[in-house]
Amino acid sequence: MKKVLVIFALVMMVAQVAHGWNDNVAITEYSYTIANTTGAPQSFVVPTTSIRPDVDKITGMSIMVHDGTKNSETWATLYDDTDTGMIGEKIGEIEGGEKRGFYQPYVPAKKIFNGVVAWQGANTDLIIYFVRK
Repeated sequence: MKKVLVIFALVMMVAQVAHGWNDNVAITEYSYTIANTTGAPQSFVVPTTSIRPDVDKITGMSIMVHDGTKNSETWATLYDDTDTGMIGEKIGEIEGGEKRGFYQPYVPAKKIFNGVVAWQGANTDLIIYFVRK
């Protein structure tokens, strides 16, 4: 009986240590910023060397006014695509308000298969947040 209790105690100690290791895994979040300084909506292709298909996952995005002295449209849409035709799957949308920014998290993170194309409003900065495997 003593042997069973010792084995049980050891198993419980190892289980707690293994659970602790899992909780302390560090994940680095990266960001990619796109500035649309024009007075019209624009589409931008994010280089696949920056946000890598089948490796990176989108965790969220922020939209904000680029220049407060100009009119702006604080909205953006992300597509899983490789060109500005925007026919790929929609990753997500974000919309702020007049002269204010907004953050849209994605839980769980969204996997990218082809690439990222951003379509964003005039005079805005779009920040895409992502993690790597």
